[in-house]
Amino acid sequence: QNNTKLMITRLRKIFYDKEGWNTQLIRKAAGIEGRYEVSIEDSPEKCNDPISEFRKVRRYKDNEPRPKYRSVHYKADDKVHPELAGKTPVIYQCNHQEVRLPDGYICDLGHVLVGLDALNRPQVVSPLPDRLFFLHKLFPYVHSNVDVGTWLGDIASSAEDFLWTFLKYQRPLTIQEEQHFIDVDAPGGGYAGKH
Repeated sequence: QNNTKLMITRLRKIFYDKEGWNTQLIRKAAGIEGRYEVSIEDSPEKCNDPISEFRKVRRYKDNEPRPKYRSVHYKADDKVHPELAGKTPVIYQCNHQEVRLPDGYICDLGHVLVGLDALNRPQVVSPLPDRLFFLHKLFPYVHSNVDVGTWLGDIASSAEDFLWTFLKYQRPLTIQEEQHFIDVDAPGGGYAGKH
């Protein structure tokens, strides 16, 4: 546990470890196994914190959003706390990603860890597979995985919701609708001040 780079990757994988994270955004960490068992479920786990709720995972089917929820538990073979097998680690309970700091501000812990992991493993982000990656400049790409994993990813998530809503209702979004999606997709950065 003295390997900070490895520990940051394992912590990041609590929040972001599926689909494009390993194939596109932080490819160099794809083979590093996380400490916890992560699965995607149809319904959220019970949360005893009235202020928090489990955050939805973005999934679409037939051009309609289908909410899913990330579930994180200790593995049965955990070497440090085998007695906690199947239980949710404290770092992931309830509102697992947006952490309220003592001064009242909100910190998006998931994106902090993504940013640190990407800084440790910098790369260009492209939809091309490894064997065709040398052609990445011929297609849309982003120069820095740090950008995609942090602020640019939130902007893209909001823009995606803008697009799906526009296509569904065939009209421009109102400012209130746009702000709603910013609040949902980028709550750590979308809030103005303390709460």
